[in-house]
Amino acid sequence: MERRLRDVLEGKGENYILPFFWQHGDSRERLEEGMDKIFACGIRAVCVESRPHPDFVGEGWWRDMDIIMEKAKELGMRVWVLDDAHFPSGYCNGRIGSDSLYRKKYLTRYSVDVIGPMQDTSFLVKLEENEHFVGAVAAKRDRNNKQFMGDVLDISDRRRGDFLEWDVPEGFWCVTIIKITDKGTGRPGYINSIDRDSVRFFLDTVYEPHYERYKEEFGKTFAGFFSDEPEIGNTCGEYGHNAYIGQPTMNLPWSDHLEGMLRERWEDEFCINLMALWQTLDTVDGGKNKTGELRAEFMDYVTQLYGVNFCGQIGEWCRVHGVEYIGHVIEDGGSHARLGLGTGHYFRALWGQDMAGIDVVLQQIRPQLDDTAFYRIGGKEFYYGEFYHYGLAKMGTSLGHIDPKKKGRTICEIFGAYGWTEGVKFMKWLTDHMLVRGVNYYVPHAFTMKDFPDPDCPPHFYARGMNPQYPYFQKLMQYLNRVCHLISGGVHRSCVAVLYTAELEWMDRTVMQFESVGRILAQNQVDYEVLPVDILVALCPNGGKLPFGAPVYDEDAYVGREEASALILPECKCIPRKLAAWCQQAIKNGFPIVSIHSLPKILEENGDLNEWEAYRPDVVELDALGSRMNTAAEIHLSSFEPYLRYYHYVHKDGEYYLFFNESVTETVDTTVLLPVDPGTCIIEYDAWQNCLKSVNVVEKVRGETDRKAHTGRGIGLSLSPYEMKIICVGSGMARSNEADKTIFKEEKHISLDRPWKLSLKKAGEDRFIYERDLFLLKNITSFGFLPDFSGTMKYETTVDLSWNADTLMGILDLGRVYETAEVWVNGLCVGCRITPPYRFEIGNVWKKGKNTITVVVTNTLVHQQKDTMSVTMPVEPSGLLGPVHLTIGTMEN
Repeated sequence: MERRLRDVLEGKGENYILPFFWQHGDSRERLEEGMDKIFACGIRAVCVESRPHPDFVGEGWWRDMDIIMEKAKELGMRVWVLDDAHFPSGYCNGRIGSDSLYRKKYLTRYSVDVIGPMQDTSFLVKLEENEHFVGAVAAKRDRNNKQFMGDVLDISDRRRGDFLEWDVPEGFWCVTIIKITDKGTGRPGYINSIDRDSVRFFLDTVYEPHYERYKEEFGKTFAGFFSDEPEIGNTCGEYGHNAYIGQPTMNLPWSDHLEGMLRERWEDEFCINLMALWQTLDTVDGGKNKTGELRAEFMDYVTQLYGVNFCGQIGEWCRVHGVEYIGHVIEDGGSHARLGLGTGHYFRALWGQDMAGIDVVLQQIRPQLDDTAFYRIGGKEFYYGEFYHYGLAKMGTSLGHIDPKKKGRTICEIFGAYGWTEGVKFMKWLTDHMLVRGVNYYVPHAFTMKDFPDPDCPPHFYARGMNPQYPYFQKLMQYLNRVCHLISGGVHRSCVAVLYTAELEWMDRTVMQFESVGRILAQNQVDYEVLPVDILVALCPNGGKLPFGAPVYDEDAYVGREEASALILPECKCIPRKLAAWCQQAIKNGFPIVSIHSLPKILEENGDLNEWEAYRPDVVELDALGSRMNTAAEIHLSSFEPYLRYYHYVHKDGEYYLFFNESVTETVDTTVLLPVDPGTCIIEYDAWQNCLKSVNVVEKVRGETDRKAHTGRGIGLSLSPYEMKIICVGSGMARSNEADKTIFKEEKHISLDRPWKLSLKKAGEDRFIYERDLFLLKNITSFGFLPDFSGTMKYETTVDLSWNADTLMGILDLGRVYETAEVWVNGLCVGCRITPPYRFEIGNVWKKGKNTITVVVTNTLVHQQKDTMSVTMPVEPSGLLGPVHLTIGTMEN
């Protein structure tokens, strides 16, 4: 049996979960209780979040950290620390004052319009305290295009004290004063994240004191540090997710090093070229895109500096000191490629960390809202589902697979700030959404020991004993650890690569985003990785394959390496010459490259736009991409299933296919052709119940024509809404006799529409205090019944059976349940479900005569709490709604 499968079946898997544990200066008793409750979930690490703590890196902090470290050592857990006193990271524990050497710097400008000719004209050079003159330019304005400027002149040498003296030529002109300032709309009190000395001060303020206190535990109990959404920070949200380079009113990030790089690159054109960062100097349609080239060069330098000075410097410090560095940036809605709240380039921003990282909070991902705009928290603005469904996780896992230091690891902060309407049912859907995209480490958000209710970004998993779903959250975490163990330490099998679009967007913001391509591929079960230009141009295609990422070994045995069999360029107006040259060589070597909708022009370093010569990418319409990539696909279905997702992961002695139905309304019922040899063992691993099951192998998938085109073995795949299945293949897997191959033979179908005895236990209480008979199953929290009830609902009924109980098997289908269901038969627990299908195969507990069936259901705390964040989520009903059916039969070989 494959080693990792054996591990999980024997309960010996590793830990892949480190939840946020919020700190408020709580008592020793509460801190220890919190650690115990986390440990009880099967979790063996914790990320201590300092944000709510009143005394970060002070005596109160060290008192609490000592308690947590002591308890962690007792329990065999590891401790991570969120690295600042305030969100986002970079606050430097409040040490950045208005006169700090490490405060932010900005490049800014103001412009003056003037009509010429006008002789002996002066323009005021206004410099406030701590501001420095960079230069001045004059340019002709276009009355019909306020963003366009032509005939740009450097007139910096005309400055005379507080004035700029210039004879204005004939026409409509604009004079712009460019200066450096420390005044702007970026977050006050934050370090300059592109400046190396500023980040070093951050290390000295937060990281070094932790090393000084816990150096003996670094790399042991003390696992490392977590940065939460650090940013370029030249703005503070006024541009939202749209802080593109080129915004005419936006201050830009600045540092002495950046200025030196740009002056060396642009030489005498330095001031003229700076104007392109706010205004347009030409148009793509006019045969030149010097503006795009200059903006890309600026962003290239800024993102390099952030990557090296912030993430790179911190990561290197951590590795030198024997710990790891993890976290994530703001990726939301394209921010990963922009300024402001973003870091300009996702891959560069996280390259220095030891895991790739993402987060999903604030209701950013909602089932089946994947190709549309939908209302976000607050109910007035929109999220756009395409990025969150088809970009976010794939961007993260691609980095985890590409960068050797990450060892295939991608971490996701998850569940936070959805509101109390989010229960374990949706949590499992969101977990499976991430698992099937390859995310294999998790930071659940959050555990708090503050008095209930803590209004800070619910839900909270334990909530001081008030969350009735905490026992089922425990089971979800155990499930999560098992699946993560299977998809770690091996190699992901991708089909194609999609170009990361940050560099393209810097040149022209109208570019098609990579997630638009990802949507079509995912809906056609063509798995993909997202590759940035930096990585791509360093790779060498080998015929029809593009190897990337580090080779993976398991106990000195070669497991494999990531490969793509095609590259897809999202639609764009131009690509840089270095990328075009690589594409031409790759095509010449036999590697397929396709461009969506049209062929981009080639942008030269001087801004010229040129056509392709030989070896051009093929042009494909986006809607036709799925069929075009059919030859690159690994698996093939007998039907179109747009909400079926899959993930293929390979170990030395076996392979795993994760199949997840992301629809919450439609069933998937299809056959799947897997690329495996005849006679290969194929079994199902049920990660929720931690057992093996047999698989329905079929001989014909799409008919003889397709069967000849695609070799392999077919399996029948039926997935209810919300359902995940894991198919295991390979010589190292269990042989067929280790999986259950018995067949259920139906004898009788019984409708349990009889009266049920209902008992209720409110959240936080110890006993059931409400009892009544229900003659009709109904929503417990409906108006006129108990609309404020949150807690546990127990349903009891009996059924008479006249069969021999020795071979009796019952399949109990509960129908609709909201939202957890635990079933007991004759006083014995026979299983629990937290998502559909609420169906239980029950044997060995029946008896001839009267049998008692008990169904225990819990709902969420939203009915009791009615919190603000839940306003923009639908509130589901509560209880067992049925219809409930029991099918009685026997099991036969």
